[in-house]
Amino acid sequence: MRVSSVLTYNGREYCVNTPALTERTFPLALCLHGGGGTGPIFRAQMEVGTTIGEDTIIVFPTATINQDDFPAWNCGGPFNPLVDDVAALDDLLDAMVLTGRVDTERMYLFGHSNGAMMCYRIICEANNYTFQGMYTMSGDLLVNNPDTFTGKYRETHGTIDQNVPINGGFGADSFYPIDYADLYDVVPSFTKVVTPGIGNLNPLDGYGHAMSEIKAGLIAQGTTLQTQVRDFIYG
Repeated sequence: MRVSSVLTYNGREYCVNTPALTERTFPLALCLHGGGGTGPIFRAQMEVGTTIGEDTIIVFPTATINQDDFPAWNCGGPFNPLVDDVAALDDLLDAMVLTGRVDTERMYLFGHSNGAMMCYRIICEANNYTFQGMYTMSGDLLVNNPDTFTGKYRETHGTIDQNVPINGGFGADSFYPIDYADLYDVVPSFTKVVTPGIGNLNPLDGYGHAMSEIKAGLIAQGTTLQTQVRDFIYG
């Protein structure tokens, strides 16, 4: 059984799905929505009721409103440059750990688009916690890579993504004019650990940027997002 709540911490809303059992600790998955989204929207997109089972604490925070009047994470670049989201998310994780229910040796990041880029920034700049894995979708790296990540890592990305092109450059549908890095260069350099199965970069041939495209592309590969996420944590 799972308990679902919508809470507020330091003025920010977040959704949390918590196993009902209290006698042991659980893995934690921090899941970050894309630009313009919210925690509740991303929870629905990730279909957490079937994604990670009953044995994971799953946290879906909502970003603050940026200068262009939509929720966005300060992942680097122009998305929300006046907000320190690395510190804010560290504080949220501190609060979760203080409950005594988090297994701090099994913490994972998941994100889509702007949220995926925020996952990269957390790995590069956050110091309070060591994450065992990062699963990103339609993302890219917008900050300096310290080349120190040793966890599991997978970037799932549509080959016809026009927001964040998989081969880098400016996207025809990008909200901001960013010259993105080529993911075929970024991914091999981000970790020396090759994730079992299909590896660190999973190109979805003929699919685009949106979560619906990612999910459809995975189905075309004979899998689902739910299976990917569950295997990423428990595999």
